[in-house]
Amino acid sequence: MDTSPKVRHFLWRLCSKSLPVRRLLKRRHMIEDDLCPWGCGESETSYHAIFGCPRMSSLWSAAGCEEMCVGPAVESFCELIVKWRDIEPHVKVKGAFFGMGDWGEHNSLVFNNKSTPHNCLLAQVARLAEEHGEYLAKIYKPCVATVSSSPRHWTTPHAGLVKLNVDASLPVDGWVGLGVVARHSNGDVLLICCCPTCLCLLDTKNCRG
Repeated sequence: MDTSPKVRHFLWRLCSKSLPVRRLLKRRHMIEDDLCPWGCGESETSYHAIFGCPRMSSLWSAAGCEEMCVGPAVESFCELIVKWRDIEPHVKVKGAFFGMGDWGEHNSLVFNNKSTPHNCLLAQVARLAEEHGEYLAKIYKPCVATVSSSPRHWTTPHAGLVKLNVDASLPVDGWVGLGVVARHSNGDVLLICCCPTCLCLLDTKNCRG
């Protein structure tokens, strides 16, 4: 998902159940009341805080991302995010930014007793998603892959140097065959060595030259 690292970290906190929602804080004996701060009368779980609260669900619909929050409230966020694979990429990106914006609104209410008007919040999220898309287009320009072919003929190294050619094969699982050839700049062979080697342990005793 082409979102910012901050948004990805927010999604990771949702999946790892580390977002400090009121039900989690009550379970850890940090608060006594786990009701939603928006006054809907329900317990504030992670799903409720981002998707389930009536205030948030109406905002998701207004943002055009309501298909991202379909699912029962008991469903894990990992399963929910997996279901996002069939959603249009631009909708997923906007929804990811919107989810983080929802949580920011939650914190603004809890700690500052302030809330942003719906139209301002929607415009802010749309602008963040658009600016991030423009940033990615400028930074990560599409590149054309080039295929380089191996030389058909061996070439000698520069005068006074020794060229070392190596190769490997995997005829048997867990083992690898290594081969080494060293040649002088005039083409004379100086060394030929091959050995079967375990992938997890290099046994030089099996080398033969």
